[in-house]
Amino acid sequence: MSFTRIARRTLAERGADYAVVRKLVDAALTVISAAGTTGRPRVSDIVAAAGLSNDAFYRHFPSKDALVAALLEDGAERLTGCVAHPMAKEADPRARVRRWVAAILPQAEERTAAATLAVLWKAVGPGLG
Repeated sequence: MSFTRIARRTLAERGADYAVVRKLVDAALTVISAAGTTGRPRVSDIVAAAGLSNDAFYRHFPSKDALVAALLEDGAERLTGCVAHPMAKEADPRARVRRWVAAILPQAEERTAAATLAVLWKAVGPGLG
């Protein structure tokens, strides 16, 4: 087998792995958000929503806590990207702050805030929240 074919296959496998992780993280957000702070979604609920198996889950995450940590990191990266892009368009520091505020305020919208609270609730637990 040529190096090029090996490299392509490896990259394809990594791409597939990314797609699986993305499905799991997106499904976790959906399931945890729907459960709110009172529900207790299980790994089986998340893999069912993702259309995957428990084996696929545990191949990428050692536990539900690890998935929740990945979900929090993903959310922070998305928010950072959404905030950084409009801020970068502004040269004036005051205009940058206005863009930051405009990007952050929608996070307080009821539906978004409820989803964020549900994920954080799963991360820190009711005794710490």
